[in-house]
Amino acid sequence: MSGARSATTEYQNRARGIGQWRRRALANLVLTVFFMLCACSEVSVTNAEGERVRMSREDFAEYAEATFRHHNRVVSELITVFSMSGEDIPFTPALIRSEEDMAARCKPLNEMVLAMIEGREQSFWARLKLLNQVPLCELATQRVEQLIPTIL
Repeated sequence: MSGARSATTEYQNRARGIGQWRRRALANLVLTVFFMLCACSEVSVTNAEGERVRMSREDFAEYAEATFRHHNRVVSELITVFSMSGEDIPFTPALIRSEEDMAARCKPLNEMVLAMIEGREQSFWARLKLLNQVPLCELATQRVEQLIPTIL
């Protein structure tokens, strides 16, 4: 019986060793990818027109800021139209869906800007998410902007 126990114990120790090795390898891989991405001087983004564009980090920061400002102008315009028009505004399903979509797609960008204003550091993953979210925010904002004349 002790031979079976020692074989089982040996198997369990090997399994633990392999599991620990895999975890270390995965951690090393994640760190390597992280440092490679941090070292990149350019990022690749699919813009609102659907084209893949390479830009420097500085250019992407300017693009994100321009998108943020555009989004805020459109939201301000919506608020102005709604406040001046009273209850006669035709809340079309297309406008409601587009505004909800814009709010959802621009939320990560708005959260990042708020964190920067408050001096909070954002995680690497949150910043990485912006590469996809900023163009989606831009596109959603353009859709809402196109619908505003239809409610005037």
